[in-house]
Amino acid sequence: MLKTIPILIVAALTALVEPAQAVESKLTQTDRGVVVETDRYKAEIRSGVVVAFFNKLTNEEYLDASADMTKVLPHLPTGLGTQNGEAAFKAAGKLFDCPWNDHEAASQWPNQHYVADSGKFICELKDGKAVLMYQGLTDGTTKFDDESYTLTVEVDKEFGDLVVTPAVASPRKGVYGCALAVASLQPVITIEAPIFDGMQLDCSMTPGLRANAWPGFWDYGFLAMNGRRVGAVGVWCQDAELKVYKHLCYLVNDQGLSFSLSAMNAPPFDEYTRSAPLSWRFQAYDKSWSQAVARFRQWRNKNIKLPERSAWTQQLAFMNHSVDARSGWLAPVKSYFENRHLERTVTFASVIRRQPFDRFHADNTPYQPVESTDPKKPSLGGFRENMIEWKASGAKLMAYLQPMIFVISAEARTDREKAGLAAHYLAETRSPFQSDPNRCAVHDQHHLGEPVWQRWFLDWVKEYIQSYGSDGVYHDQSYHCPMDNRGTIGTTSPQGMAEYFAKAQSESPGSLHGTEHMNEVNALGASLGLGSGVLWGSPSCIRHQRINHASPISNALHYERGAIFGFPHYSDFANAGLSTRYHWGIDLMEKRGDLPGQSLQNRALYSGGVVPFERWQNELWLDRVRATTFVWEGLRQVFPENFARNVYSYYRDASGRDYRIEKMPWGSRFIRQDSSNSFTTLYARLHGVAEVTDFDGAVAGWYCYKPGAIVGLHPDRYYIVDPGLKRPAAYWSSGHWSAFGLRESYVEDAFANSTFAYLKIRPNPRIGAVLSYDSVVLHSPIPPKKVLVGGRLANSFTRIKDANGKDTDDYRINEIRTPSDIVAIFDEPTDAVTSKEFALTRVVSSDTQTEMFDPAFFTDQITVALDKTGRTRLHSPVSVPMVPKRTQTHVVVKAPAEGTQSGRMLITVAGGLSGFEVNAVPRAFAFEPRKPQVLALPLAAGESALLSFYADSGVDCAFEWQTAEQIKVEDAALAEALKMVAAQKAADAVTPKQVHVTPKPASK
Repeated sequence: MLKTIPILIVAALTALVEPAQAVESKLTQTDRGVVVETDRYKAEIRSGVVVAFFNKLTNEEYLDASADMTKVLPHLPTGLGTQNGEAAFKAAGKLFDCPWNDHEAASQWPNQHYVADSGKFICELKDGKAVLMYQGLTDGTTKFDDESYTLTVEVDKEFGDLVVTPAVASPRKGVYGCALAVASLQPVITIEAPIFDGMQLDCSMTPGLRANAWPGFWDYGFLAMNGRRVGAVGVWCQDAELKVYKHLCYLVNDQGLSFSLSAMNAPPFDEYTRSAPLSWRFQAYDKSWSQAVARFRQWRNKNIKLPERSAWTQQLAFMNHSVDARSGWLAPVKSYFENRHLERTVTFASVIRRQPFDRFHADNTPYQPVESTDPKKPSLGGFRENMIEWKASGAKLMAYLQPMIFVISAEARTDREKAGLAAHYLAETRSPFQSDPNRCAVHDQHHLGEPVWQRWFLDWVKEYIQSYGSDGVYHDQSYHCPMDNRGTIGTTSPQGMAEYFAKAQSESPGSLHGTEHMNEVNALGASLGLGSGVLWGSPSCIRHQRINHASPISNALHYERGAIFGFPHYSDFANAGLSTRYHWGIDLMEKRGDLPGQSLQNRALYSGGVVPFERWQNELWLDRVRATTFVWEGLRQVFPENFARNVYSYYRDASGRDYRIEKMPWGSRFIRQDSSNSFTTLYARLHGVAEVTDFDGAVAGWYCYKPGAIVGLHPDRYYIVDPGLKRPAAYWSSGHWSAFGLRESYVEDAFANSTFAYLKIRPNPRIGAVLSYDSVVLHSPIPPKKVLVGGRLANSFTRIKDANGKDTDDYRINEIRTPSDIVAIFDEPTDAVTSKEFALTRVVSSDTQTEMFDPAFFTDQITVALDKTGRTRLHSPVSVPMVPKRTQTHVVVKAPAEGTQSGRMLITVAGGLSGFEVNAVPRAFAFEPRKPQVLALPLAAGESALLSFYADSGVDCAFEWQTAEQIKVEDAALAEALKMVAAQKAADAVTPKQVHVTPKPASK
């Protein structure tokens, strides 16, 4: 018999403060659970699992009633958690030994006992609550009739939330916690999850089970399910004491995406037979997940004491990763931002201790002044003296300290060092679920609540800020809160970290604090979180999920006291190593709403001294556009209630103007809203497409277009659109009759100017070269003198006529087989080997050949002159330190036209060459590092060719023309010399040289 209890509650309809109004709610018992209904949602719990949640505001069901729970529950940790028995103990260790664990989708968990379908069910409806008791649990193999799983279900009287409180009981000791399962989501439903700075979960992820520990990788005890087009359902807990160890587990298998919410007793678990740590809340929203986040922030701000922090800490807009506080590291910050609004920049200096980086953590004393006795070498100030200059500049600096680990690389000598060493042993945690309870595992970092260690280290934090002048402290690795099997040590590990950060902030008012990864616990005192990049905590499938489906939800939960900055090693091009890896970092920053972060350690580059800023292009240009826009205009993240699905992130500058990064069909674009109907594009990035039609500007160094479109793109590469650029006068285009661009190919590399043009096309990897041919058009206001395909004169090279029969500036090259290398020569030297106007130097990225700088900058530095031997010497100097690059030097050469004799060009290159091409076709050569290389190029009299030299830096080469007669004489002399060498070798083989040996005296 079904029972229904109507309830009248007062509910605030949104996360915002609105006039409260009466809302009807009812609980209806079913055969295995309960249905809860308000004017906002209708939810069902069956056999201890949330199996239905209907958002009435958007008229959408979020969970899939057709899912087979027998294929979900054995593999998704839920119900009662126990370490009782060897199998359960080992399984618990396997599940929880790491703060981010990945397991097979079919993994079984003898440590997790869920509700058996045949078990007894008792429902009690009383005082507006439903108490659902399930007796008889199972681990999928064994049934435990004497264990129970109870859910207390009620509707919050203030806000109308669905509140579910799990509790478990067993007659056997070792109960460590209980979990609530939500299964399975509709295929169109996704989850915004604050996992490792924010990512979106969906059912198309690689099958598997992932377990993320709070707060180390599950940043907040919160997540939000997205409706198909609008609306959301928030799910969270309200752990005001920040005490309870929690885990988010999510399973992807053939039933879709399911998740469970686990909460634990405080270890050790040996004596526990029950667990009921906390409640989980559900609420429906009509617009977006941002409403649910705002509701959670409202609760957090009201119920958790957050230490005050200065307004300037919330206006920082750029993070620089540097070395120390000496003036040499302040200089690039000043230059990069042209001394404008340096107060919005912050640098964290990683080597400010007198000890080497991550060595001998007993000594945190900063580096000291260095007095010089050499008049040519100035004395150097210590950290305290250096901070005076930083204070005067306005730029902020955090000192790097390490509270979580303790490297012992020397003997502790002072009392302070000995005290730190002793405190370290007290603070180092011991994991549960291990045979040796005193062993410190690899993830057992410090318990920041351990009183002795906490005080010892916080004294250093205060000293750096109050005595040495640091604006704050960057607390490295301070996000992982390992479970400590010794009990609370006064607090649990998360409570201890919260207490530590609250004291760090409150003991030094006006200070700044950063952490490697920001979360619900350290955000009590930290204002900055270093974005996690793409390295830690996950296998490749989840790394790419984090990149391709990053989410701003963690930044929204930090708002407005804290913010995430891009991780420097992967978010600035000079340090990324590969342009693809760099763009992964930009993907993370754009989609998570991170503030820009860079590592301005390449002082020669970032000062604008090697190449002026106005000559920067593509990735380096984008880095600076982002950084200067944020700093000069004062951008910070904002999170509107209706967070549009086509927007990655929103920002607002100091004057109140709105900015956003929009998701486009071809990538993304960063725009500024100038008025209600107009906007300015600051940059755009292309990715995942072969051509783009809807864009403003051009790609620097890109030479393949058609009317209104960029074509020839590699679908797996990234390209940057500068809205201020126009396409070049000469460029390549598609010759296909249809609206398509290149049909079978992409452009690997290309260039075009008034002297020559070249095009390298390769098979599009997403097509597979089914037809293996293409057609291209060269657009040039200067008619080409000749066109070569694969090093040979093109046979099907024709000038295109318009509808009136008049010649156009377009030249069609038909039936191009891919891969193919095409060259057009517009002009050539008259009577010399070459001259400067026929030479070009490009500095391109090492993996995608996109230009890093304006080619004219290095081309202007080329010199062509006769050397002492009468040879024509071309020198192209390129010196750009610490940047992953490749240098291309191209030059059109011409054989002398006197007579009709053919000959050869001898090209002597002064070492360091990595590639050589003639008319864009690679030529083999013997490479010997740091040795001159002589390349021989046969040419007919008066014949011209485009030579291309590839190196890591500039090229220094000399050209010498030899006629056929000269070659004949030289070759004859060489043949005679080789003949003499061969004859000598033969003679030595027949008549061995005599070796005279002095006999030893006879032994006595």
